[in-house]
Amino acid sequence: MSLNWPLDCAHLADEPANLTTVTEDSNSTTALTTTTTSPRLELVELATAVKDADVMRDYVATCQDPLILEFTHVPEGYTEAMAQEFVNQPGTVRWAILADDRYAGNIEVRLIDEGARCVDVGYMTSPQFRGQGIMTRALRMVLNYCFDQGVHRFEGKAAVHNAASRHVMEQAGMRFEGIARGAEYLHGSYNDLAVYGRLATDEEGNEA
Repeated sequence: MSLNWPLDCAHLADEPANLTTVTEDSNSTTALTTTTTSPRLELVELATAVKDADVMRDYVATCQDPLILEFTHVPEGYTEAMAQEFVNQPGTVRWAILADDRYAGNIEVRLIDEGARCVDVGYMTSPQFRGQGIMTRALRMVLNYCFDQGVHRFEGKAAVHNAASRHVMEQAGMRFEGIARGAEYLHGSYNDLAVYGRLATDEEGNEA
């Protein structure tokens, strides 16, 4: 199978699901069961999504978040003008993540090696949607889509101390492959990166 790059930034959707959490009541032997409904996710081309004023506002606010500034190359003082220039840059496939029609983050795929059919992923989550498993769901959707389009190797990297980003890749079924020492220069220092990968030939449920 060949890889036609850049991939189409297809509209992807994931329906809501009921999530059941069981916890022990510390004052009794009774187990407490809580059921919540996860939001419906849609992945929409980022350049199209930010034409909506609410999405643009939330996207820019996310780019100004302290955690985003700590772990990414997003410049300080991010503006709508900078966003417009960024989202229209060619060569990278960029989606906005919409949770029940609200901006929840974005995810992008970049080509590393066309001959090897290898791509790299990057993502960021809006502060109000963190800790809800939304980015893990979105990453799984993008993984599956990329493999359907002919990608052979899908990889991602995160600073070794960025536990949240590493957890997303682990939960999405990507394998930890090692540490790339001094592989990133950010905020005046070199950082070690944790490398994760998944192959189209890897078996489901055998990610460890």
